[in-house]
Amino acid sequence: MRKNSIKFYVVDNFTNLPGHKIITDPERLGFVGNLIITVLDPQGKILNKNALDLIFKWGIDAFPFREKDGIDITLKWKWLWDVLKKVIPGLKIKEDRYIFIYGGTNNKWIQDFTIEWDSFKRDYDINREEIIIDHYQLGKDGPNKVPSFWIGVEWNKQNKLRQQEIVDCEIQEIINSLFCLKRDPQGWVILSKGSNIKLLGHGEAVYQTVRQFQYWKSNVTLEKGLFDIAFKEYYDTKIKEISTLEPCSVNFDNFSSSVIATVTCPNPTCARLMEVTPVNCKCYLQDDPNNCGCRFKRRRNI
Repeated sequence: MRKNSIKFYVVDNFTNLPGHKIITDPERLGFVGNLIITVLDPQGKILNKNALDLIFKWGIDAFPFREKDGIDITLKWKWLWDVLKKVIPGLKIKEDRYIFIYGGTNNKWIQDFTIEWDSFKRDYDINREEIIIDHYQLGKDGPNKVPSFWIGVEWNKQNKLRQQEIVDCEIQEIINSLFCLKRDPQGWVILSKGSNIKLLGHGEAVYQTVRQFQYWKSNVTLEKGLFDIAFKEYYDTKIKEISTLEPCSVNFDNFSSSVIATVTCPNPTCARLMEVTPVNCKCYLQDDPNNCGCRFKRRRNI
C-alpha cells in the first residue's frame, strides 16, 4: 500500500504502545481481536471490560457505562415491557427496530393517527434511510386488553408501596407519566428503539409530528442524527405549542405513608417539618405540557 495514496497520516511505530500490556494481559482485558470498548476510572480501575453492547443498546442513557448502569436501566423499563407483552399479542422487540405503541379512548384520534401513520411509514425518505418501524395499537385485537394494561401499571405502583420497599424514583416517574397520558383526551404514544423507550408522548403532539414529517425529514439522516432524536426534537416543539390538553392528576390518598418527601412549613415563624398527608399530583399542561408537579395537602405536625 502506498502511503501517498492514503488520505490520513500514518505513524510508523515498531514498539509496543503504552497500555499494550493492559489490553493483551489475559488477567486484565484478555483482548484477542474482537472489538471491545473498555471503561476505566481515572485511577485505571476497570469498571466495564466491554461496554460495547451497553452503548449500542442504551446509548447515552447508560452513561457512564458501568456494568451496574446496564442493570439499572434494564430494570427501569423491564416491568413496563412485561406488562406490554401480556396485552399486545405478537409484540417483538428487536434492537435494530423502532417501535410505536399507541392507544387512547378517542376513536377518531386513533383512526386519524392510523391513517397518517400509514402514509408516514410509506414515505420515501423513511425507506431510503432503511429505518424499520413496527407499530402496535393497544386494544386492536381485543378491547379487554386496554384495562388489563392499566391494571398492570397500577399493580406495579401499588406492589412496591405495599411491600414497604424504597420507591424507585425513576420508575415512579414513569408510572405517573403514563397516568398523565391515560387522561389525555386524544390519545398517547410510546416510542422506543428496541427495548430503550425514547418517548412517552401526548396524542395531539405526536399526531402533528407524524403529519408534518416534511418539516423535519431532513434531520433523519446518518450525518445529522438518528430517527428518534429528530422525532423527539420536533415533538418537543409541538408540545410547547399545545396549551389545551387536559391537566392530569394522580391521587395518593391510600399511600401517604410511603411518600418520600420532606416539607417545611412556609410560615417563617414556624419552619417546622410538616407531615405529608394525601398527595394530589396535577400536571399544569397550559404552563408546561411536559411538567407533572405535585400539589401537597399539608397539615402542621407539632
